Amino acid sequence: MATEDNKALAKRWLEEVWNQGDLSLVDELIAANYVLHDPTCPGLRGRTGIKESVAQFRTAFPDLHFTIEDQVAERERVVTRYSIEGTHLGPIMGIAATGKHGTITGIDIYRITDGKIEEAWSNWDTLRLLQQMGVIPFMQ
Repeated sequence: MATEDNKALAKRWLEEVWNQGDLSLVDELIAANYVLHDPTCPGLRGRTGIKESVAQFRTAFPDLHFTIEDQVAERERVVTRYSIEGTHLGPIMGIAATGKHGTITGIDIYRITDGKIEEAWSNWDTLRLLQQMGVIPFMQ
């Protein structure tokens, strides 16, 4: 698969699955043996796991929106730098809804095999999110 095709796949993943909540696309875009490396979701594997994770975040942040700020691709890897915004209206990570709106940034690296995302490394600003939700105080 060409690097531009891989970038388009990563873009669809964020825009159609995460932004629009179309979980029916997970089977098309994600490999059956998918592995996510993200300290906030330890041990997340497979299509069922990622569907549950997307559903949980979209329930907690119904207006969740990713904006792709930058993408770089080489061979089977795509790096996507993004910003995320949303309003915390449902429980997530054991935290009851706060009603607070927040914006954070993150970077994902996807490894794409045979036209599907097989592995991902995700690093997003969890601390900033928790601060904006009022769970952790801002540093003085």
